[in-house]
Amino acid sequence: MSFRIRVFDSRIHAMSLPGGMIYRWAYQVTEEVLERAIVTCPVAHQDFGYNHVIGRLKASHTMNVTGNGVGVFGSVGNTAPYARFVHDGTRDEITPTSSTFLKFSIDGKKYRRRFVAGQRSQPWLSKAQVRVLARHQIF
Repeated sequence: MSFRIRVFDSRIHAMSLPGGMIYRWAYQVTEEVLERAIVTCPVAHQDFGYNHVIGRLKASHTMNVTGNGVGVFGSVGNTAPYARFVHDGTRDEITPTSSTFLKFSIDGKKYRRRFVAGQRSQPWLSKAQVRVLARHQIF
């Protein structure tokens, strides 16, 4: 018994271009990661006389999917300038680099400190990716 397999490179190429079957699937998976990241994103609460939720980090998510005929690449990120520090955390203590004290103000009250405690990592993007890809059994 013998058989022959024909591979139509042009059809495989077309599947990974925008509108192709592989591209659409990758777009859906990337969109799921984005939705999960938005849901699990940490949100800061500040008190302005009432409980007010600040959602700048949550609103700064981006998604990009590109297909070039060879492969499809999806990415989810966050454009907030402080997103990396929230996601990866900071070191144990934050110390001044150019003077003896850190100077800052909160609600009009001025503070001077030799150091402030760092922030623990909150890797919501990584967790969203792992959860969605595991659900699709991509790992």
